[in-house]
Amino acid sequence: MTVLEIRSYVLHPGAREGFHDLFRTKVMPMLADQGIRVVRYGASEHDDVSYVLMRAFDSTVHRDEQEDRFYGSALWREGYREEVLAMIASYQEVVLTLDDATVDALGS
Repeated sequence: MTVLEIRSYVLHPGAREGFHDLFRTKVMPMLADQGIRVVRYGASEHDDVSYVLMRAFDSTVHRDEQEDRFYGSALWREGYREEVLAMIASYQEVVLTLDDATVDALGS
């Protein structure tokens, strides 16, 4: 079983392209360095301000540990945090436990 975290962001108008570029080039490598598995990310197709991020974890405890390490890192706090947060108007988060095959299929 896999813990899947789905974040749905509402970005400020006109920010989505810059958010995606920053996420792809700076944040993704940071997540990978922390061992956080990104299943899928990108623009939502229903409007021009929404963005989705799906991350997979072995357990909720593992999720908490990895996120604490990531968000507590100097590179995040002193590097990209302010720039990323400035583009986000709001976000919602959902955490589900799913079988591994379902999570793998979401990344296709």
